[in-house]
Amino acid sequence: VALMASLGFQAYRFSISWSRLFPKPDGRPNPEGVQFYTELLDALVERNITPWVTLYHWDLPSYIPGWIEDIGLLAAHFARFARFCFSSWGFKVRHWITLNEPWCCAVLGYGTGEHAP
Repeated sequence: VALMASLGFQAYRFSISWSRLFPKPDGRPNPEGVQFYTELLDALVERNITPWVTLYHWDLPSYIPGWIEDIGLLAAHFARFARFCFSSWGFKVRHWITLNEPWCCAVLGYGTGEHAP
């Protein structure tokens, strides 16, 4: 972050790893993951670098079977993850991106098989 600031960056887009934040299906966030993202966001805001945060960048937790196998399960877990992110860091993040390249995940993951679903 210090290097970005020294180079004059005004914004930084990154993803919050759903798998890192909620590695188990028990609904409890990983404290180390929470600390990492809190410190990253603090460092960005302190240096006047605007965070642009993506919630899903192709890292589906292993306890979720996929996007089409049980959409209700996936939706419930993703909603919990998103609510946690918004309540924890929403006052530091103005710009949220729900899915990174949804076409790639859908078509290349489930249509052609070029990417893991």
